[in-house]
Amino acid sequence: MKIKRKTALPLLVALLIIFSQCAVFVSADDVKHTGFSKENLQEDLANIYRNIELGENNELKCKYSEDVMTYLENKAMTSGLVNDLYDIEMLDFDVNAREIEEDDETTVTKFIYCVEATFRYVGASEDSGYAAEVMVAVNKDNGEIVDIFESMNAFDEAIRDTTDSTQYIRKMVSSDADTTMPDKSSILETTDKYVSDVLKQKRKNDVNIDDVKETTSSAQPRAAT
Repeated sequence: MKIKRKTALPLLVALLIIFSQCAVFVSADDVKHTGFSKENLQEDLANIYRNIELGENNELKCKYSEDVMTYLENKAMTSGLVNDLYDIEMLDFDVNAREIEEDDETTVTKFIYCVEATFRYVGASEDSGYAAEVMVAVNKDNGEIVDIFESMNAFDEAIRDTTDSTQYIRKMVSSDADTTMPDKSSILETTDKYVSDVLKQKRKNDVNIDDVKETTSSAQPRAAT
């Protein structure tokens, strides 16, 4: 599958188009869920990453809290924004999730999954990929997913206000708290700042590139006269 978003429009218009085209995660109230099971969670995680990376709209089988849904939707939106700004295109995207740890608490069960993805960037001669460590907390009473956190991900670190996500994910698993997921309003506020920082960095990169081009151009030898 090839994903490409155009950037030739004014920034505000382009952002509105990105927001409308990014993945829309189907709310738990909108579909008939089949309930929680490890198989459903494993399938959901693969679909979540297809939605985030490719802008697809795969429905999820498990039930998710409103805060988790807000997190997923904003993560997909910011991923689409970054892909658009830096003209990132992926081919042959494939992803799977495998459980590597389970911790049974009083009111929640916490899982750690390894999400592995392979793909090829357009124009690249070799495949690329990544392996992400993802913590998922499931309410034992109703099977609702109440927390998701990906280690070593810039958006997740911004949402949780941490710069050491490797240690953070271990603390989450060992903590007695059911969830450390911020509420909806906090997620939206942090996302606004994250998007602002992404745009500022892109403008800074563009200025640096223009400076290099200008310096290179001025250093060219004059033609003989």
